[in-house]
Amino acid sequence: MYQGPDLYPDDLAAEIDALSAHLHTDLNIGVYQAGFASSQQAYDETYKNVFDALHEI
Repeated sequence: MYQGPDLYPDDLAAEIDALSAHLHTDLNIGVYQAGFASSQQAYDETYKNVFDALHEI
């Protein structure tokens, strides 16, 4: 039986989890927050966070 690659190795689990949380918070949610921002200031702050996260990765 074919065993595929281990995409969640134990030695990288903590790093994978941290990156996943970061992407979820700063990118996924950030994009929605920017889209539904109720003021220019809120949009500018969220926009900056989204692009800072993109720059990091």
